[in-house]
Amino acid sequence: MLICVEGRVTETGYFTWIKSSLRDAALSIEISPEHGDPRFLVDVAKTAIVEADREARRERDEYLKFDRVWCVSDVDEHPRLAEAIDVATRAGIGMAISNPSFELWVLLHFDDQQAYIHRHEAARRLRAHLPGYDKALDCPRLVGRYSGARLRAQQLESIHQRNGSALPDDNPSSGVWSLVDALIEAARQSGMPTVDL
Repeated sequence: MLICVEGRVTETGYFTWIKSSLRDAALSIEISPEHGDPRFLVDVAKTAIVEADREARRERDEYLKFDRVWCVSDVDEHPRLAEAIDVATRAGIGMAISNPSFELWVLLHFDDQQAYIHRHEAARRLRAHLPGYDKALDCPRLVGRYSGARLRAQQLESIHQRNGSALPDDNPSSGVWSLVDALIEAARQSGMPTVDL
């Protein structure tokens, strides 16, 4: 799997931690060193897919291809977000989007958040649970909290579906759980026992 993330610190640290938590699985997780807005991430992902396919053909090794590719992004104020989602969908690239920011996803590990929240407020509230938080996550403090975060994110999705609100008007929301679920399922299929994230 290839994961392209917007943020250099928070998202990269989180998925590096997930990768290390799943290290016993026969699963290869690559986190792209490229960072940027959602449209840029999708372009990076598309290029990586083409390059991996080319190398797989050259080496005659199908295992060099990516089985799944994901981009992780905030809503923030990205003017090309809708375009990025459209291009990603057509290219078969998954999008894990948090509105307003990735900090909301981490906050959902600790608290419900069903009312609109600004990204600065999400970061401030996160510091109440992770003292000293300033982009670098203390990921071991999240252990055992994934199922709660997943449930809260799914409840937010249900609320937005009932209300008819969609991106970018679905604050608060986070689709990161779907990527983490895909990683856990891939690890399980490779024979790894269940991991408590």
